[in-house]
Amino acid sequence: MLNRRLLAALVVSALAVIGVGAAWAAFNREPSEPVTLAAPAPGEVRPDYLPDGEPVFVVGHEDGSVQAISAFSSHAPQGLLKLVWWCPSARGFEDPFHGARWNANGAYIFGPALGGLPSWEVTPTDNTLTLGDLQEPPPDEAPPIGDVPDERAWCVGPDEATYHTFDDWQVWDSPSAVVEAAPDRWILIEGAMSFDQSSGQTLLCGLAGCGDSAVVATVSAPPPASDPSTFGQGPRFIARVRDGALVDVTQVVALPPEVEG
Repeated sequence: MLNRRLLAALVVSALAVIGVGAAWAAFNREPSEPVTLAAPAPGEVRPDYLPDGEPVFVVGHEDGSVQAISAFSSHAPQGLLKLVWWCPSARGFEDPFHGARWNANGAYIFGPALGGLPSWEVTPTDNTLTLGDLQEPPPDEAPPIGDVPDERAWCVGPDEATYHTFDDWQVWDSPSAVVEAAPDRWILIEGAMSFDQSSGQTLLCGLAGCGDSAVVATVSAPPPASDPSTFGQGPRFIARVRDGALVDVTQVVALPPEVEG
């Protein structure tokens, strides 16, 4: 009998497979030099960032073990990446855009994703974690038997969750300007997706319209029946700039009012 992950892989569309590949491309990178993060206390889960701004979660398990887990969902329709949040009441990670869920180790539980969240090998000391190689995601968590529901108390909104807010980050409001500046790190940008039929390219347009736009090299055209509330409407994304285009464009969790202002 085919296992659950293989069966899921056989039934997803080609666009979904492309999306998963894009998600892996975003976080399947090794640090160019040793990266050190502050160590968490037992039971603490903290949003953190690598030196180039890439978001991660630092997890302190109750048994004293620690992890640095990727904050990118392993489900990326059309290549548009999503950030997950941490739900304290369920002690697990969740994709607030599509509902996929993972346990505290990053193991896949259920929902529209084809696997778990990878983590970095870590060397802990009393106060720090030094990141090593990126590791394969853990095996899937066994699903509930029959009709027994998942009894975790999952979060129903951002007020209940913990997520990256990008405090103190510059907010770019011009896609063309950020591409011209080409910062060598992840950036926070305002805009909305649009597909240019004439060129066949996906664009990130400024909030005032596509008079100010940049090509998004890693996102394909949305399907005709896509839900605009979950595909490319922003208003804020993180992304990187490569070769005159935006890459790894990622929808972020809604920011709190004090950050929005």
